[in-house]
Amino acid sequence: MTSVVTREKISATVDREVLTRARALTGLTSISALLDKALAMTVAAELEARWHAGYDANPAGRPVDSVTATYPDLELDS
Repeated sequence: MTSVVTREKISATVDREVLTRARALTGLTSISALLDKALAMTVAAELEARWHAGYDANPAGRPVDSVTATYPDLELDS
């Protein structure tokens, strides 16, 4: 099965020194590849932060009467 990824063209201005360092560290020379990686890491970090915030609000072992976080609460559609 082939997966189709919808792409969106953007224009961005970035710090040249950070771009150079990112290319050197990752070995990626394509700006698109670097931005894809950075965005994926941003999404992962945000989801992990939200998971930790939810865990801190309802730690293991503490009774929870109802589930307070639902998928719509994560606002992933925006």
